[in-house]
Amino acid sequence: MVQNNEILKKLHDALGGWEHLPLCSFHEDDAVIDFGGGFRIYCLSAFSVKGLEFRAMHMFEWHKRKNLPHNRRLSYMTATRAKTSLSVYYHGDLYEYFDQAISNLNPPKSLPTMGDLFEC
Repeated sequence: MVQNNEILKKLHDALGGWEHLPLCSFHEDDAVIDFGGGFRIYCLSAFSVKGLEFRAMHMFEWHKRKNLPHNRRLSYMTATRAKTSLSVYYHGDLYEYFDQAISNLNPPKSLPTMGDLFEC
């Protein structure tokens, strides 16, 4: 998942020679997504994932988001589309709100005990 259509086109061009490109489906904002087409990889813009869920989500170039209230909501919405795995690819620093949200996703160091789960 990328933040906008411009980066989506760059991603498509960058993957041009990749042997698995036929398994990819690219969708810009507001595009109708056909999940029955046999594709295994869906490359989508941030606006096209609203209301959808994915087993694994990869967010590319997220350091380019501007620190605006709208982008905070968009970042939250896109990060919560991942059900099992979330990977965020960026250069440099992320905005504090996003860095903080990702740090909250870290699993606990150890599994809870039965006593932890059923404390009275």
